[in-house]
Amino acid sequence: VAAISSDGTIIGTGAGNTRILVCDRLSNVSKYISVEVTEEEKDPEPEPEPKPEPEKDDGLIHKHIDFTTKDENGGAIKMDVAYTKSVSYNTKAHVSKEYNKPKKNNTQDISVSIDSALKTEGSILRLADVSTLQFKNNKKIKNGKTPYFVIKLKPKKGISRDQKKVVRSVAKELKKEQFTFELSPFDLTGAQVEVVLNGKGDKVKKVLVTIDGKQVKLSKKDYDAVVQNGKAVITGKGNFKGVVQR
Repeated sequence: VAAISSDGTIIGTGAGNTRILVCDRLSNVSKYISVEVTEEEKDPEPEPEPKPEPEKDDGLIHKHIDFTTKDENGGAIKMDVAYTKSVSYNTKAHVSKEYNKPKKNNTQDISVSIDSALKTEGSILRLADVSTLQFKNNKKIKNGKTPYFVIKLKPKKGISRDQKKVVRSVAKELKKEQFTFELSPFDLTGAQVEVVLNGKGDKVKKVLVTIDGKQVKLSKKDYDAVVQNGKAVITGKGNFKGVVQR
């Protein structure tokens, strides 16, 4: 389309091939003219960058380590460790079955996967062949103390003296890395809980909870109790959470 002034001048246009009626007021003559109206080309709008997909929560912590030992051996290490993010308190020490020998007081419920290579001159030593894990604060929930493990390296039999030096130098740096995880309280809600009152029925004498098929007596530090009309309300704290009424 086009806008025409009173003297026949085009004063505004729109894009397209358009026939326009032009009228000369002095001669009173009208005629059609064809006008090709174009718009200035504009730069195309940039395509929006694709948004990264949110990482899926697989219940694991993924940690990458990349360092070089600070000695004449110059051992370089690149390590990716994936391990269990959270475990629940169950009265036993939580460890990894991949790198720890089972004990009676251990629960092997922390999965650990180590993908790495320790590079030395002329050879590559797999860390998985020489590593063990050392756990701390991994049995009970302690205020201000986070459970974690460190990876300990020991040279394998049959490797050269120089290779052993490299392994030891890397082990010195690696033990500074703490792999923290969460030790969450055991939930009393829905659990098998037995509450024993005193002879008068006005105080809680003991609280028993079944964990992994074994009945455990709770410490008084692990619950608050309110007794009213012969009914007890137990609220977990410390190593326990949740509320039960018995």
